[in-house]
Amino acid sequence: MRGVLPLFRSLIFAAVCAGVVAGTGLTLLHFFITSPLIAQAETFEDSGAGNTRAADHHNLASFFASQRITAEQAQQAREESAKLQKYAPDSRKGAAHLPGLSRSIEDSRAEFEDASNRLRAGLAHAQDPAPGVDFWRRAALTWVTDLSAGIGFALLLCAGLVLRGGQASLWNGLLWGLAGFASLSLAPALGLPPELPGTEVPPILTRQIWWLATAWATAGGFALLAFSRQIGWMACGVALVVAPHLVGAPRLARHASLVPEELTRLFVTGAITSNLVFWALLGLTCVMALRLFEPMPAPSERGPEMPRDISAGKR
Repeated sequence: MRGVLPLFRSLIFAAVCAGVVAGTGLTLLHFFITSPLIAQAETFEDSGAGNTRAADHHNLASFFASQRITAEQAQQAREESAKLQKYAPDSRKGAAHLPGLSRSIEDSRAEFEDASNRLRAGLAHAQDPAPGVDFWRRAALTWVTDLSAGIGFALLLCAGLVLRGGQASLWNGLLWGLAGFASLSLAPALGLPPELPGTEVPPILTRQIWWLATAWATAGGFALLAFSRQIGWMACGVALVVAPHLVGAPRLARHASLVPEELTRLFVTGAITSNLVFWALLGLTCVMALRLFEPMPAPSERGPEMPRDISAGKR
């Protein structure tokens, strides 16, 4: 028990330090590579939303146009009812309401348009903060998210390196980091590449299920390939890596996007490259942090101390 607590403490410290370094590096990569592409994609998304609002306005105008036609018909009905007063004396009471109906329709139309304009203006003001505030808020949220992911993944890598046993080298750390990149980034991206705002995607539940299944299957397949020496288990590892892609990721019948294809390609390349650098850096820093926080052996585990020759000091 004495040796477990120092080992656990060093594992936590090493994971936190490695996660902070790699997570901060990933935030910088996002800032210089992917964030500008996301900002460009949002301009296309906003323009598409503007076109949608224009279409809604056109439909609204058509609706009110139909209401005006109905009002004209009501006016015509009022005139016809006036001609029929001598045949139906009680119709005067009903005809008296028809001019009020026309005015009520026009007043309702004006009130509806005014309320809609005020509502749109209020929503636009509430959802569009100042540019400086929005930038720093996004940067802070990105950094916190990357730090959380870095520390969590660093715990997994450090635990794996410790359970592996022996003194881990930088090359071992790099290989473990690349294995994490292939399992949690590259393999899922082959079926579900990163998407920019303004892109129509399948339902999130089906995408999450396929992503998790692919990540677990790839990680399990790599573990069988790395730690097994039997042909049967190695074949099972290959099957696990390939199986999710044979099943196929969820797709839409028709792909629709407001973003240019060139911008999408740049974003996918930048996101995958950023994750590659992140995982390689995480593997290297995990090994260095484990060496830095390696627990010192307890006094009973150090072995007997050699007696010092006092007489040699007097000479």
